[in-house]
Amino acid sequence: MIQAPVVLASPELYIAGLRERVDVRTAGPRIGSLWRKLTMAGEIEGQVPNGLSYGASIYASQTEFDYLAGVPLKNGFTALPEGYTLLEVPAQTWLVFEHRGHMGSMPGTIHNIWAEWFPSQTEWRPAPQSTVSPMLLEVYDEERFDPKQGSGIVELWVAADKAATAAP
Repeated sequence: MIQAPVVLASPELYIAGLRERVDVRTAGPRIGSLWRKLTMAGEIEGQVPNGLSYGASIYASQTEFDYLAGVPLKNGFTALPEGYTLLEVPAQTWLVFEHRGHMGSMPGTIHNIWAEWFPSQTEWRPAPQSTVSPMLLEVYDEERFDPKQGSGIVELWVAADKAATAAP
């Protein structure tokens, strides 16, 4: 059962990281590889030292999405290491869900958000899919998630809009 999310109005975010197009059926190992590369690279110049990292899923097609494993970057900083991409996430409303447990079960949590939570309520709907802005942000906090164990609490930010209400 998915718990009700927290509504968050977020300012614009700047995320620098490693980005790759992945197939929805085989994404896990490719995403894991991006995180290993990012971790081995260490802190980058311009990184905001807040203990957060992000996994951004950006719609590409019905069978593919771009995934960016990254870190928060100071506003306006553009001198990135070779191979890094800057993702500018616009200010928007997010529904913040929590995944608790091992990474291996996170796809099930994400599936339940779309297949169970959204259809069961009328106040919110997912924001329209975009090929430039993430539909989902995984937010990792070093205080709540252990990357060595692949376990802990991960916030799942889903871009959302208020659903249109029916006229009386």
